[in-house]
Amino acid sequence: MIAASGRVPRVVSAAGVVVLLVALALAVSRTRTADDRASPTASPTPGATVPVIPPPPSPTPSGPSADADTLMRDPDAAEAAGAEALLAAGVTVAEGDWADLGNPAWPVVERPVYVGTASIEERARVDADVVVAFRTDEPTSELVLRLLPAASALTDVSGPPTVAVRRDARAAPHAVDRAGALLTVTLDPPLSAGEAALVRVLVTYPLIPRDQVLDDGGPAGFGLLAWNPEVSVLGHWLPLLTAPDDAGPMLPWGDVGAFPAAVWSLQVEHGTSRLVTGASDGPCPTRVGTDGCTWARGTALRDVSAVAYDDGHHAQRVIDGVLVRSFGPPSVDEPPVALALEEAIVGVELFTGRFGPLAWTEFDVAAVPLSSGAAGMEFPGLVLIRDDTYGALGAEFGSYVIAHEVAHQWFHALLGSGSLSSPVVDESLAQYASALYYDAVYGEAAAGEMVDRYLVGRYRRWRQSGGVEEPPGQPLDQFAGSASYGPLVYARGALAWLAAEDTIGREQVVTFVASLVDRFGLGFVSDQQVVAEARAFDQQLGEVLARYWFDPEPVP
Repeated sequence: MIAASGRVPRVVSAAGVVVLLVALALAVSRTRTADDRASPTASPTPGATVPVIPPPPSPTPSGPSADADTLMRDPDAAEAAGAEALLAAGVTVAEGDWADLGNPAWPVVERPVYVGTASIEERARVDADVVVAFRTDEPTSELVLRLLPAASALTDVSGPPTVAVRRDARAAPHAVDRAGALLTVTLDPPLSAGEAALVRVLVTYPLIPRDQVLDDGGPAGFGLLAWNPEVSVLGHWLPLLTAPDDAGPMLPWGDVGAFPAAVWSLQVEHGTSRLVTGASDGPCPTRVGTDGCTWARGTALRDVSAVAYDDGHHAQRVIDGVLVRSFGPPSVDEPPVALALEEAIVGVELFTGRFGPLAWTEFDVAAVPLSSGAAGMEFPGLVLIRDDTYGALGAEFGSYVIAHEVAHQWFHALLGSGSLSSPVVDESLAQYASALYYDAVYGEAAAGEMVDRYLVGRYRRWRQSGGVEEPPGQPLDQFAGSASYGPLVYARGALAWLAAEDTIGREQVVTFVASLVDRFGLGFVSDQQVVAEARAFDQQLGEVLARYWFDPEPVP
């Protein structure tokens, strides 16, 4: 995610920059190779009416030997088969027909599995039925899922969503924390270390009219679950397993949290709208030959978010085996949509060469009406760019936003880190990658201006305004507030990588970052772990990162 800028943009000729970007894309150097539904006895959300849905029939086949493709298409079949069978099906699809949905450079291992169906009515109401199977690493008596639709900033406008949960085909007690946007499911009996479980969640809620979203400086106020006559935004719209260190409540600054990489199969009915998701999109297998239903699949995605348009502009191109697409509503002219595609393509090509291949073969950039608190927002396979930045592409603020959000495909969609527990990791790396982008595409002078404006200048202005110094390497809830979080994480934290370049050289820094993606891709690293790995790679690199991230004293 990147915060908005109050700067008045300079509009650059789209046609001229397209020519420049296409030419430079060909010249980018490569350093690495590419390639009850719950029963009526379930505990309701306070104030909500629990849907009464009969238990599903047992499908045929079922159990551990069930056909993997059948289980991945149908929540009823998935639930009846059980956790172990569904987890095995996830491995099977990753190895088989869906292998092209993930890069073969990444190992096929057991991951959590989501199988779901959803409908989006009039682009303004969501009904979702999601089965999730997972295996716990340690004993636990509860499962915590992030449920952004339950956030109080949204539900104060629309009322709470209806939620029903069952575990292994039995109603499961649960509680919804609206302040923290969390769904906590009580596991009775509890799970032992290494044990698998399956939970089914049914959730229904309205999207908020865009003009009613209150920009409170946090994820719920960014417009991630809102609609207007042109576009509906579906960011973090489904219940999501939380990473262990990111299972706490959201705060009015920063991102929603972190989620384990998983195997996804989601069929979405969306009527006449065009649905664009962060997964690989295709026709629904149960609705062959008909429009209005999209099957979103992936084998290494931490989340599957989406946007729905009734009309607008679209451009696409394949680069390095990745289909890159750009979308915009009618209010965004066609040339900026095409230019956003070119800038995204250059980012994908550059970062693939520097940090390694993506683990998915589709990547979308979408112009949407985010609130003033966020100029962009990242999801695996999909980034949202605030539509009013599309008049400032071509080395201007909009280009910076696109570069930053594209970089998030590597940090933290590939190299996972806790948005709540270690926010400095992914945000500092996305900022550093943006500087590399500017240097490769627009030249050293433009990169220097970008660094001075968004990194050095931001940190300097904050200090001159009386900001009280804090270490960027700390959990989100330990920052004094959003006024400190932004300059420290996005500016001081990112300056660590540039200071490291001055010490050991750019190629060494890039080689180290690429090694993190190689060794910890699709997993998680903490800020402390990154510094420890840096010390092992080069003692000077580790000392620079430790100084900038953990020392409470100001840095140069």
